[in-house]
Amino acid sequence: MPRAVLDVAVRALDERMVADTEQDPTLDEYLYQVEPTGLPMLIERDYLLGEFIEWTGQELEREGFDPVAINLRYASIDVKLAPLSRHGRDFSFPFMINSVFSYQGLTIHGPFVAGHQAGLSMVQSLSEVKYARFFLPPRFDGKFTSDHQTSIISHSIHGIVSAPGVDGMIAGLPDRGRDPESYVKSNIGRVLTGGHITDAVCGREPGTVWPGNPLRGRPYKLTPAVFAGTEVPLYADDFTYYSFLPDGLHEELLQDRDFLRLTDLIRRFGPMFKARFPDTSTGLLFNPGRNMEFITGLLKRSVA
Repeated sequence: MPRAVLDVAVRALDERMVADTEQDPTLDEYLYQVEPTGLPMLIERDYLLGEFIEWTGQELEREGFDPVAINLRYASIDVKLAPLSRHGRDFSFPFMINSVFSYQGLTIHGPFVAGHQAGLSMVQSLSEVKYARFFLPPRFDGKFTSDHQTSIISHSIHGIVSAPGVDGMIAGLPDRGRDPESYVKSNIGRVLTGGHITDAVCGREPGTVWPGNPLRGRPYKLTPAVFAGTEVPLYADDFTYYSFLPDGLHEELLQDRDFLRLTDLIRRFGPMFKARFPDTSTGLLFNPGRNMEFITGLLKRSVA
């Protein structure tokens, strides 16, 4: 499998960036940054709004957590991608945005993760075995392969897990209420558990480890028991979580009801904020049309 990701950097975000990113850069300005700045394209700005930060602190306290100790913040995951052509230029840009929080002295990334990796799992070249929702123009056949897609997704997330000061990561992905066993058969789910993005159409069982994929995430679902008899919150059943924690830490934290409640709460903050403050929320910026524009724009420059 090609190593499409040359470098991964974790960069702290703060609310001052909201004003700086009101005017989106051109695609050239975005892709060819020497030192990436700003936010990933197609990501809503809610997570850096002063109102959002104040509100999440109040919600954490209301749920019995110490907002100062939790220290909820958000980070950009900046990547450097290799071009597909021999003479092309490298690309450096903000690729993902993650929530980050502290728990009992640990620094955990997630469970909120969003960015271009979701769009990459939706597309493919027409010449490959069909598995995706969208197909690229014929001029990209044989150039942007499923191997590249798997490499970009797996190595970007592996870069987070292995970054200095990161003790582990939980990735929560929307699954429309499907159980982990069925959701892991999705393109992104297979990659996050160590497989390949085309495993489904090649007949490989979920959990099949693909050589070259450094990820070994373990999917799990929150059960009603986590909420100790209280009413299960809205949106609580909408996600499958993937644990990228060391073995001992995985076993310990997944037995900790407070940790599981906290991850669920942080993952729901986005949709909760939109529902409660529709006039303040910037709304969801990601959509398939704009995502395809981004991917084809990236590939057009990559194969030139």
